[in-house]
Amino acid sequence: MTEEGRPLFPDLVALARLRFGARMRSSLFDLGFGNFRRGDGAWVRILADRPCAPSELASIVGVSPQAVTKAADSLEERGYIVRRPDPDDRRRILLELTERGAAYAEAVDAVVGGLDEELRRSVASEDLEAAYRVLNAVLAE
Repeated sequence: MTEEGRPLFPDLVALARLRFGARMRSSLFDLGFGNFRRGDGAWVRILADRPCAPSELASIVGVSPQAVTKAADSLEERGYIVRRPDPDDRRRILLELTERGAAYAEAVDAVVGGLDEELRRSVASEDLEAAYRVLNAVLAE
């Protein structure tokens, strides 16, 4: 806590992330996707654009190849992705959404969009712009 009794900024960001995660989990459950896991949204939304090699996903998200393997294993076990050989280089593996995975990505997009709309209705646009500047500065470090 700060001297003013407010949480420190990193703690506030962590709490907000937990709150959004809980709301996403609840909304996705209502849409028939009761097995949402933190991080799923990023993976399936990226793969919704096109299949990717695990190394490419690691670079995009900024995580280790091992983290991608762990996420891919989980998504594959739940039927959201398949691993298949790259048609241009059979030594490489691509991660690709299944039909169920594409539906999951669409549901995630809808839920994230709904949460964004709620936030925009409840927070003044200049305050939201300030938050974007701060969070982008944090991400740029």
